Formats: sequence, structure tokens, C-alpha cells
Amino acid sequence: MKTARDIIQDVQAELQDVEGIRWPASELVNALNDGQRAIVEADPLSTAAEVEIDLVPGARQTIPGAAHALLEVIRNAAGRRGAITQIQRAMLDATDPFWASRAGRLDVEHFMADARRADAFEVYPPALAGSRVLALLSMTPADVPAPSGVQASSVANQTTFMDERFANALRHYVLFRAYSKDAEFSANSTLAASHKALFDQAIGADAQAAATAHPSTTNDPTT
Repeated sequence: MKTARDIIQDVQAELQDVEGIRWPASELVNALNDGQRAIVEADPLSTAAEVEIDLVPGARQTIPGAAHALLEVIRNAAGRRGAITQIQRAMLDATDPFWASRAGRLDVEHFMADARRADAFEVYPPALAGSRVLALLSMTPADVPAPSGVQASSVANQTTFMDERFANALRHYVLFRAYSKDAEFSANSTLAASHKALFDQAIGADAQAAATAHPSTTNDPTT
């Protein structure tokens, strides 16, 4: 698998700056970290992971701080471990306007997501202390640490937080940022725009394929 060091090494070689004089490794690693976050914004499924969440008493819940967005609540992780289905809040509000104040239960039956608040969701019946669910979350990428020097060899020899299929997209993003540094020169401006287009194309294709296979629950404006 491509590591962060591999990507920065490829970039410095393409920039003809293997000594890191014009584009030090720290600058390129910052761009790589920004690229990871840009990918997750475009395709939340790119960092999808199943995570158990301890619920707080009541209906309103939030995802863990390390997560970027809720994708789905799958099932209870305590009690009888029953499945949890998504319902529309408007439907529940119409049938029982005071459902949020009903007595809590350990097992959750339904969840409601809102595209305007990807970090929060509601459960029905309201949860009790000890309620626990298994959820599919889009995770916030962990940054590659700052390198100790200006050359690629000083970059951590670790895989990025992103899946291997995004390695080329990350390379294009770092090159886009690198050439943007000297965008007053027409050649560099053209190269920056070209790499940005290739990045957008790469993540657009991946996002479309992921959305087709696993539609995000947080993109339903009717919930």
C-alpha cells in the first residue's frame, strides 16, 4: 500500500524538488491532510466504519467526536440486539407529537437523521442509561504528523487514513496545492487547475459508486 511518505516522494519527484527546497515536506503534508478532509466531505463513505455508541438518556443523541457524520444506525448493541430502522420524523410527529417525552427503553426501534445535522440523530423510543447501538459512521481522517525535515524521507512511513484507492487522488490534490503556490506563472496555474480537475474526477467517480452501493441516510431531506 502507498504510504504518506510514498505520496510525498512522488510529488517532490514530479515537482523536481527532491531536496524540498521550494516545496518542503511539511508544506506538502499539510496539503495531504487537507486532501483527506476534502475527500471525506465529498464522499462520507470513504472512511465508513462500524462503531458502538453509548446512548444518553432521551431521544437526542450525538455521534462521537472522532466521527465526521452519521451514515446509519444498524442495531442495538445491548439487550436483545434487535435491528433499528430509519423513519421520518414528520411521520412520528404526526402520529405522536409528544413521543420525545415518553418513557425510555433500553432497546431502540427507530432512528431519525437530519441532513442539516450530520453529527446528531434521534432515537425512538427515547433511550435509557445503558442503551448502546451499533452505527455506521463516517470517520474524521487522522492527520499525518508533521515531518522532521524538508525531504520526503522525513515523512512518517505510514499509510494514510484513506483507503488505498484514494492514493492517486491525494497525489493530485497535493500537486494542485503545490502548483497553486506559484500560480502567477501561467504554466503553474494551468498545472494546478489540471491536477484539481483530476482530483475532482477521481473522488467524484468514487463517491458516485459508493453512493450507488450504500446510499447515505443523512442525505434524505424528508427525515
